[in-house]
Amino acid sequence: MSRRKRTFILAHEQARRGACRFIMDEAKDGDAVTIGEPNRTLEQNAAQWPYLAGFSQQRKLCINGEMIEASEEDWKDILTGVFRGETQRCAMFDGKLFMLGQRTSKFGKEQFSEWLEFLISMAAMHGITPVYKNPARNGAHE
Repeated sequence: MSRRKRTFILAHEQARRGACRFIMDEAKDGDAVTIGEPNRTLEQNAAQWPYLAGFSQQRKLCINGEMIEASEEDWKDILTGVFRGETQRCAMFDGKLFMLGQRTSKFGKEQFSEWLEFLISMAAMHGITPVYKNPARNGAHE
């Protein structure tokens, strides 16, 4: 039989007391409790992609000495590296150099909000218009 599992958002004193009561009344030996900032939301995740699509479609990157169009994921790796100050986060394997990708999925809500603000400001600085998949959204084009 499956035991009850609860999530508490510790937004106020009553919620903290409820979490403590649940732990004292329901927790068994070996149970785990983790307290931390919530992960980024699906809405936050979705908000980054129109800007990354804009970079992908409107700006080229110098890759292997050639100015070429780069994917949204390539732009995400580059821009998150700049955001985190990791301009040389790379690895060498079998005589080849690789840029290591960044994981925004590991960002908490607050850090992801900072990332979105950074991304939007970088787009504005470089004249990038976000590209929305739904052309009706905010009058944007595909």
